[in-house]
Amino acid sequence: LAHAIDWDPERWPAGAHWPADWAQGQTLASAFRRSAVWYFRDLAAGIGGPIYRERLTAFGYGNAAATDGSDLFWLDGELQISPREQTAFLAALLRDELPVSATAKTMLREVALLNEQGGHRLYGKTGAGPLDAADFDGPFRGWLVGWFERPDRAPVVYALFVDGPDWGSIERFRREASESLLRQAGGW
Repeated sequence: LAHAIDWDPERWPAGAHWPADWAQGQTLASAFRRSAVWYFRDLAAGIGGPIYRERLTAFGYGNAAATDGSDLFWLDGELQISPREQTAFLAALLRDELPVSATAKTMLREVALLNEQGGHRLYGKTGAGPLDAADFDGPFRGWLVGWFERPDRAPVVYALFVDGPDWGSIERFRREASESLLRQAGGW
């Protein structure tokens, strides 16, 4: 969580669409919470395609595609995973069926906690992007993927994937819809 990378404005110039909290050094925890794309592109470039493909394959994560030399494979549509595959991945992770250390899972719980009430915990990771990569004012696609823990019951995994007319509609809707569905299912 403390893996810090200083922001290099020459390598990663701030785009007009950037939130203010991207244009600064990040730790893994802050980058995860803020979805600071430049941080993860920097990690992807350092880790490399062969290691990503090996790990993604071991996790059964979608098509496990990661081209050598690419730091965009997880953004440009090369790496693909369906909502069903995403929930299967999370369910396997939570059942300790994947080669992931207990420490890594504890750290994930720390950064992915979205809400907590009455012993119930909602975990998730958001993401979004414009349908047209050059148009940040137009339609957006977004998701919220995670799990819900209740006392004395197995976790419930979820994946919400939506299209909307703009960024603001995606930002509001994905969390509200996820919490509403969990309430309807008797969990929240």
